[in-house]
This record gives sequence, C-alpha cells and structure tokens, in this order.
Amino acid sequence: MCYQERVIADAPQPVAPIPAAQLPASADAVVIGAGMVGAAVAAWLAATGRRVCVIDRTGPLGGTSASGEGNILLSDKLPGPELSLALRSTQLWLDLAEQAGDAVEFERKGGVVVAASQPQLDALAGLAEDQRAAGVQATALDAAALREAEPQLAPGLPGGAFYPQDCQVQPMRAAMACLSRAAATGRLTVTRAEATGLLPRHGAAHLVTDRGQVAAPVVVNAAGPWGGEVARRLGSFLPVRPRRGHILVTEPLPVLVKHKVYESDYVGAVASDGGKVWAHAVLRDSQGKLSTFEPGQVDFSSRREWRSPRTGTSYPVASTVKTGTVEWRLDPLMDDQELDSTQSTGAVYWEGAVTVSRDGKAVGRGYLELTGYNKALDLDK
Repeated sequence: MCYQERVIADAPQPVAPIPAAQLPASADAVVIGAGMVGAAVAAWLAATGRRVCVIDRTGPLGGTSASGEGNILLSDKLPGPELSLALRSTQLWLDLAEQAGDAVEFERKGGVVVAASQPQLDALAGLAEDQRAAGVQATALDAAALREAEPQLAPGLPGGAFYPQDCQVQPMRAAMACLSRAAATGRLTVTRAEATGLLPRHGAAHLVTDRGQVAAPVVVNAAGPWGGEVARRLGSFLPVRPRRGHILVTEPLPVLVKHKVYESDYVGAVASDGGKVWAHAVLRDSQGKLSTFEPGQVDFSSRREWRSPRTGTSYPVASTVKTGTVEWRLDPLMDDQELDSTQSTGAVYWEGAVTVSRDGKAVGRGYLELTGYNKALDLDK
C-alpha cells in the first residue's frame, strides 16, 4: 500500500486529553486500547452519560492507529456479517465527517480494484455482483474505463471495478477527535497502563493493570491486533492475532492516483486468516531445563524483508519470534542466503545463519529456514 498524505494547513487540530497519572478507583466502563476503535467506543459511551476510563500501555495513538492508512473500505469485504457492519460503519463515518469537517481529513475518493488477468477480472465481476446484492455500489470497468479512471496504471490491464463508497480518513486525527469529544463531556479519564488480569467481583469486575486496579461493570477489549493476548490475560479467548502489512509513506507529491487503488488479489489476502499451519517451540536454558510453548504462545512477525535480485522473491530475513512473553530478534549475518534447489527438491528458499538477541543484547546464533515464499509448497508430498 502507498499512502500519499494530504496536508490541510488550515484544518483545526483535535486535541487529545492528557493522560492522567493515576487510575480512578471505579468507572462505568473501562476501554482497553486508545487507538481508533477504543477512542470511538469511549466517545459514544461518554455521550450516554457514563464515566469512561481508557487505558493503553503506550498512551493514546501509540499502536496500530498511528501506522495505518485509514482505509474505510467496502470493496474488500465479502458478503456476510462483516460487510453488513462495514455498510453501517461507512454511514457513521459520513456522519462524523460532516461534524468534524477537514479536522479528520475525510475523503470519499472511491476505490478502484484492478484485475491483472482475465481470470481475475471474471472473479472480480462475480464478487461485485454478490456485493451489489448486499447493498454495495460497484461498477465494472473495462480496459478503457480503467485507464480513464487511473491514467498512471500500467498498460495492458484487462479491467477492474469502481467502488464509489470507499473512503479514507487520517486515523490519528480521527482518533484524537473522538477522544476530544469524550473529554468534552467531563466523563473521560485516559491513563497509560497495561491490562494484566481480571478479578470477578459482585456487581463489578476489577481490571488489574500494572498501575493498579479499577472497578467497572463493563470492560471493552479494543486492543486491536493485540486483542487476542489481552483476552487471554482476562481469562477469555478471542481469535485475533497481530498481522503485519507494509505502507510506503511519501512526502507531499503532485496527485498521481485519484482513488484507492489495489490489485484484486488483495481481497483474498484480507479474507485469509493468515494463520499458522503449525507452530511449536521448546526453550532449553543453560541448566538444561525445558520450557514448551503451544501454538497460541508462539508468534512470528517480520521486521524487514530482502528481495532476491535473481528470483524476485521477498523473504522476511529479519524477524521477531515471540515465545510466551519473551521476544527474540533474529537478524541475518548476510541478506543473500537464498538457495536454488530446483534441480533436486524443486524448491527455491532462504536458509542461513542469523544472530539472536533479547532485550537489546546478543544471546547467540541460529539457523533459519524460510520456505514457501518463492511459490507455495505442496505439504502433502
């Protein structure tokens, strides 16, 4: 994804509330997470007259909302509950934008989904037909109409689809606007704290944090990609895992792209759960003690990718592996450790030496193998 930031010099700046030093003893509702979702929940709860406490381990806008594109899309939603919620969400965003004006940099620019081949175009046409039946506006684009909509696209593309309801917002400004709205009621407290547990009590649960406890009958998990981990700490289960994407941010440039533009395979990537096929870890300390970690306790996330000049394949050569609460950083001794075994096993993959560090200190060396990036592996063979 590429995000070309729109700068509005005279737009009013929303002011986020200053985090309080201490947790309140009680609240009508506690919201875990001070990003876009948590800020919106806090604003609507405070508007009903409730006393709201928002906690975040890094403070307001310290997580995903500070690094997101601000997409408000219908085009990438498959028919079903998520699309129904997205339609309702789009209307709420239109209402907020009407009230906030340019303060949140809301743009109803529409989305253009591009097909790279005729089979992709046929599949996109089928998806758009199903989406239209659910209430989405979508118009088919042939090759000429696609070129007219986005003149800078590469030549030879067969077509695509236009979704006029797709929008974009500046997520940090939007979140601050919601927090400002909640603060204006006088019923909001924002505290930098990390949720660690939940103690059931008669009438109200006690949320345990690293800064103390707060009693509330309602606790909202709005921790975004970390919602699964927060749910586990609170004694529940939520099938949400962190998932890393890539965004290129440029300086202000002349307008080259008129709409939200992405290739049709992006829809499949969004719909995919991106989950682990299998994960397991065993840690042996210097005394020989073994610690075993189940799939839900093991997480892999890319920090940097390297692209092979020979095959064009991108590999996550620098990564973070999380086992339980401990994070290990893996960095390659050299980026180019790609192996081509097409004449034997048939696979092209990355395999080589890495350094391992923890808490900023080197703790050893390891050997990392990355397969399935050049092309999918047949796991049945």
